[in-house]
Amino acid sequence: MRFHTRSRQLCALGSAVVLAATVAGCQAAAASSGQDFLDYPAKNAEYQAAQRLLTLPVGVRWPGGAPGDQKNSSYERGAGASDAEWYWFCSWSREWLAQHGKDPARTQQAMHQLLTVKDKRLYSVASAPETRTATDGYLRKAELGDPSGLDRDVALNCPTPA
Repeated sequence: MRFHTRSRQLCALGSAVVLAATVAGCQAAAASSGQDFLDYPAKNAEYQAAQRLLTLPVGVRWPGGAPGDQKNSSYERGAGASDAEWYWFCSWSREWLAQHGKDPARTQQAMHQLLTVKDKRLYSVASAPETRTATDGYLRKAELGDPSGLDRDVALNCPTPA
């Protein structure tokens, strides 16, 4: 019985040390990177500024504001721009899917827009390497006329249009 109590104490102490080290490491990483956080109004301002740099397909409108909790959350700097770029990317993905096989000019325009995602923060900063690889793959397939990857991505990841 005494062995089990001692084991539990050591386990609890070890867990507390790991948790403290993790929290300290995260705080140190944020402090050392100079990263600061935004409240919702600042994130929404980023979102609105990014909107002015992005063109949506004909008939598509921007939502009223950036997605997110307006009262109780903090956001990483750049989150508003990434959210706007995500809405933009989803809008052009839907446009490509809707026009594929129907209107070659609009399909080509949509693909041209989609391929510029590689120049966006969403792709270069906010996406993990695996996400960039997957995006490259389904865009390559779409360029060759295969909508399957783009269709799946929209179904799984894109918000409902405004």
